Amino acid sequence: MATRRTSTQILLLSILLLTKSNFLEAAESNTDSRNVVCIERERKALLELRKGLKHPSGWLSSWVGKDCCNWTGINCSDTTGNVLKLDLKTIDVSSSFGQSEALNNRTCLGGMLNPSLLNLKYLSYLDMSGNNFQGIPIPEFIGSLKNLRYLDLSEASFNGEVGLSSLLYLDLGAMNLSKANNWFEAVNMLLSLTTLYLSSCELNGLPESLTVPYARFQIGSVYNLRTLDLSSNVINGEIKGFIDALGGCSNNTLADLDLSSDNLQGNLPDSLGKLKYLRIITENHFWNLSRLYRFASSSISKSVIFNLSRDWVPSYSLSEITVSNCQLGPGFPTWLRTQVELSQLTLSVAGISDMIPVWLSFG
Repeated sequence: MATRRTSTQILLLSILLLTKSNFLEAAESNTDSRNVVCIERERKALLELRKGLKHPSGWLSSWVGKDCCNWTGINCSDTTGNVLKLDLKTIDVSSSFGQSEALNNRTCLGGMLNPSLLNLKYLSYLDMSGNNFQGIPIPEFIGSLKNLRYLDLSEASFNGEVGLSSLLYLDLGAMNLSKANNWFEAVNMLLSLTTLYLSSCELNGLPESLTVPYARFQIGSVYNLRTLDLSSNVINGEIKGFIDALGGCSNNTLADLDLSSDNLQGNLPDSLGKLKYLRIITENHFWNLSRLYRFASSSISKSVIFNLSRDWVPSYSLSEITVSNCQLGPGFPTWLRTQVELSQLTLSVAGISDMIPVWLSFG
């Protein structure tokens, strides 16, 4: 994995898995019903890990004895005894119960992560979230945990780089990526990725990579991507190039897209129609499109849902609206009342079962 670091350089705070699938179900099995004990090599690896960790509350005091599968935060396979899950997250008591930050720090783990983790060759789940590692780099060896599918380092004061090409779910929420100029390229290398959250990451512009021909570089090549959240950043630029990049792959499966509270400008391009699996459209998609004058949406499978709040007021005035075979109803959208420049309105098979309101006229 180390040989791919240059192509996967990305500041990482939290990586999560989309769903708990079979390997997590196995990891969460009841260790009391096992007829096997943990592997001695793995028990020693955990003890080495403990040596490097600071645990002022003493909550790793259970890490004694021969069967590490009974230790706090450890789950093993009930057939082989291999450690599958290591859950050492800390609950933030300061925010939950109004306690002091000092009290919360006394419950947090700190120190360092020992490379002995590499001896947990079947580890698929690692959660160190909510701790305080005081800005130390994410250990490079984490990228060599070949069976790792769930990694949560959120709110744990980590920094650094890591490459995990087998990731399904990547969450960098609330991490400062303002200096990560190559984040788009790094994401583009995660071909298994299904969910990407980059909300509130201080991304302040579209990557320079988007200036090259889309045939050479497209986030759309991550064709397994189902959810993309870039909300609450300060991304500037024309929305057309961005949507073009998203729809650049014919196998694109993107279903959920959130661009709310960004600074993208311009009209929604025709290439939005290439996102054929897009399921939900909210006011977030039109947050800053003040120059939008025409909107048309049609769905073959009726899978597109317009989830717009009743008190939403668009920042634009449309002249044409066409919505066909989409779920816009059941009531007539009240935001239509704000469209004083509207000259053409087509609502066909839009899921509306409502009386035509008096205000909906063009007289």
